Amino acid sequence: MIRSIRKNRGFTLIELIIVIAILTVLAALTVPVLQMGSRTAKSVKCIANLKAIYLGLVQYTDEFDDFLPAAGSDEGEKNGWPAWYRTLLPYVGNQWEVYACPGKYFRIKDIERDISEGAPNQAPGVETMAMVHYGMNHAFAEDDEEQRIELWGQTRQRQMIKYPARTIAFCDTGQIEDGEGGSDNPLDWVETRASAEPGFCSFPTGLWRPVARHDGKTNVVFYGGGAESIPTREIIAHDYGDVGCLFDNE
Repeated sequence: MIRSIRKNRGFTLIELIIVIAILTVLAALTVPVLQMGSRTAKSVKCIANLKAIYLGLVQYTDEFDDFLPAAGSDEGEKNGWPAWYRTLLPYVGNQWEVYACPGKYFRIKDIERDISEGAPNQAPGVETMAMVHYGMNHAFAEDDEEQRIELWGQTRQRQMIKYPARTIAFCDTGQIEDGEGGSDNPLDWVETRASAEPGFCSFPTGLWRPVARHDGKTNVVFYGGGAESIPTREIIAHDYGDVGCLFDNE
């Protein structure tokens, strides 16, 4: 009886090259999809944060006769006007993480810094600093100078907002390093590590502006409760007072 003996044959060099080429193509096709999925997940989480902040705002205004919290204080908390994120902290479950956008790689923090030595023109003590990734709309002001009511310091009632469904309450905000006179293209803006310490957002040349963290878009929540991703270019295309501006009350 004659038995044939079959020898195991390995890959040839050409076959190995073909397999590697196929795996390379598959990887090239898969990685962008995974990256897009990751970016989408971050944007969804960011919008969830903004909605949580909005719900905290609603609870606060329900408790305080519809008055909004102050955006911040130009002379610090000693004047009794803490930034909105401190005011709303109990209404978001005391969770600082709500103020952290997953699309921004700098962590938020709430720290106490010892200034017992006393800096020039500063009394010794403990200073509390905070970094958040969202800013409150700082554009409300009456035309009449004598009746000016700004969110910085004094506040107005939520019912005074004429178009809550298209007026931004909070949005992705960061400190921009180019300051005044820089590029008007939001895709060129670079955020610094300072984040949005004051807690307010303005544009076009302010240091703390809407930023494009999500594929050229800024996540926002309106005073009417709706939240969405809007191309940052569209947000800054209309200055205060212009028809279509999402920051003013006109």
